[in-house]
Amino acid sequence: MPRLDALMDQEKPLRTLAGILARGDIPHAFLFTGIDGIGKRSAAMGFAMACNCLAAVQEKPLPVPVPGDSGLPFCGTCRICRAIAAGTHPDVITIAPEGNAIKIGRIRELIEKVAFRPHEAKMRAVIISDAWAMNPEAANALLKSLEEPPPQTLFFLTAEHASDLLPTVVSRCRHIRFAPVSADRIAAFLQQHHGVDEKAARSAALMSGGSVARALALTDVPLGAWRQWLAAELAALPSRPVPLVLAFAEKLQKNKDQIGQWLGMIQTCLYDAVVWKYQPGRIMNIDMTDAVAALSEQESIASLGRKIDAVVAMEKALNRNLNPRLATEKLALELANRL
Repeated sequence: MPRLDALMDQEKPLRTLAGILARGDIPHAFLFTGIDGIGKRSAAMGFAMACNCLAAVQEKPLPVPVPGDSGLPFCGTCRICRAIAAGTHPDVITIAPEGNAIKIGRIRELIEKVAFRPHEAKMRAVIISDAWAMNPEAANALLKSLEEPPPQTLFFLTAEHASDLLPTVVSRCRHIRFAPVSADRIAAFLQQHHGVDEKAARSAALMSGGSVARALALTDVPLGAWRQWLAAELAALPSRPVPLVLAFAEKLQKNKDQIGQWLGMIQTCLYDAVVWKYQPGRIMNIDMTDAVAALSEQESIASLGRKIDAVVAMEKALNRNLNPRLATEKLALELANRL
């Protein structure tokens, strides 16, 4: 469930959305772009609330909706707002990739559903998260609905870049860009709302790349232990025989759903090992300086650069749906200086 209180550093897109509501000239489709975990889906939910809030419809005074006011005019307490926030309202439809794709069957089901009027909402909202994952057939099927929108229906598509989508789809949406959140805001949010200690909050904020969702994930206790383990493994792999290097790859493979997070952690450790050689006070993993220092002292700049390139190459391989097992074993061998 997206967090409306995590909409930070998004004043410009929220002002744009509030202005659209105030003018009453609402486009039938929006494209929200920006990195994952910065509030694109939350903003879509907030806009849906603002279109359907019972207090807004009755022109009653609107209180601040939730901690971290989104700036959108909804009460957050009426029956409609509560149902949308809980993800249970029948007129707010969310679609996300199944595996790595949104297939045409899912879009066809959606088109059939939106052909009818909403159950009770003034405006139905369709939120397609990671819309870039639509295969060409699915995107073209959706295009017909964007060209001839069904009544009382708003579409919200989210993606990292507009270029990830078909130009014909982009051209039929109002494009709004969301910015990465500052590390200071993320760190303060983690401390104030999640009780994370200052050092861990700062470290997670620096490694998050501006994503609140990623920062929250990095503060999980299991992930903290994984970061420590990965840093130790990176230092130990070059001295291990090949069977143990492949065992490292196998352990990563057992957590396939989180392989993207593991790659991000490995990459930040390697970056920090480079930074440590010049400015130790500027590393991201500030809660594991000993592990970073050991890795930095052991590896040359050239070696660390090759390993960072290997991580990036694996990320691209996974995006192309190449064999994840082979890709992980290849990465492990490169991290152990065996290729």
